[in-house]
Amino acid sequence: MVPTTISSTATIELRPRSVGELLDLTFTLYRHNIKLLASIAALVAGPILVLTLISNLANTLDLNGTGIPGRNGDDLSLIPMPSITLVLMVIAGIVWPWMDGALTFSVIERVLGRMSNWHNAYRATRHQWAGLWIANILRLEPDVAERDKALSDPQLTDLLR
Repeated sequence: MVPTTISSTATIELRPRSVGELLDLTFTLYRHNIKLLASIAALVAGPILVLTLISNLANTLDLNGTGIPGRNGDDLSLIPMPSITLVLMVIAGIVWPWMDGALTFSVIERVLGRMSNWHNAYRATRHQWAGLWIANILRLEPDVAERDKALSDPQLTDLLR
């Protein structure tokens, strides 16, 4: 097999490929575009990671509910950690599908031989947010056969009655 080389502007020949060729092409494409893909992911995942680390550190240090005693004995506690976790989950649920769409757009642009940057990738997918969100929800949907099997479980049926 001839090693695949991908320049930043080369168009990849669209033809049937073996599994090995697909994997080789995929890893080569990612290796040559790692800065772009990392910058797209870092824009969303970076701030969420930092906020999650702060939240976890606050929980580890037991800052949840201990607070700082005020002059009059009142509790000047920090925001309760479950609230921060909920906010992080909502933010991630809103922006994560957009990041997935921007990553996909960027890879497709490179496969087609067109240059792209993180700004163009996010701008091109911003109006598709609802569709991206629905696609992410459907991707998380369990296998239909497993769901039907679980729903036909007699114990679950008794609980639902």
